[in-house]
Amino acid sequence: AGLGLSSRVAALRSAFDAGFQAPRAAARAGDAVELLLLRAGRRRLAVRLSQVAGLVGQAGRARLVPLPGAAPGRLGLTAVRGQLVAVWGLGRLLGEAGGEPDEARWLVRCGAEGATGLAFAAFEGHAQAGAGALARADEPGLEAVVTVGDVPRGVVSIPALLARLPAERGIA
Repeated sequence: AGLGLSSRVAALRSAFDAGFQAPRAAARAGDAVELLLLRAGRRRLAVRLSQVAGLVGQAGRARLVPLPGAAPGRLGLTAVRGQLVAVWGLGRLLGEAGGEPDEARWLVRCGAEGATGLAFAAFEGHAQAGAGALARADEPGLEAVVTVGDVPRGVVSIPALLARLPAERGIA
């Protein structure tokens, strides 16, 4: 009976691990796109959940430390669970003036191992949209426009924004 139990445990472990290696059902064409809804400056935006390594509020991270002489849009550095994260103002990267007091209340971690954070003022929820509901956007940094409820939102292209960030001495 002991051998049967250990082989059953091994089979369960293998099935559990395989579940994380299989493509998500939402990734298939025509299925729903999962979005995080947010506000950066005056802009109502969305980001694809598949492009995000984590969502962090002020309570989940250390104080934001500004860097002297940092590139435009770079708000500074913070630590999340012991990892150094370079923080950029999402609104500023998309052309907003920036500087509002709650500009960095939230951040989405992205990039290699979540070492880059895109800061924004308000997290407004989660939504799903059909892949056909995304209309093409003609604005740098946005890949599409989607209407959630009655609110049109630009869908941020995190890979495009990350590609535009300047490299600064090895810190993402």
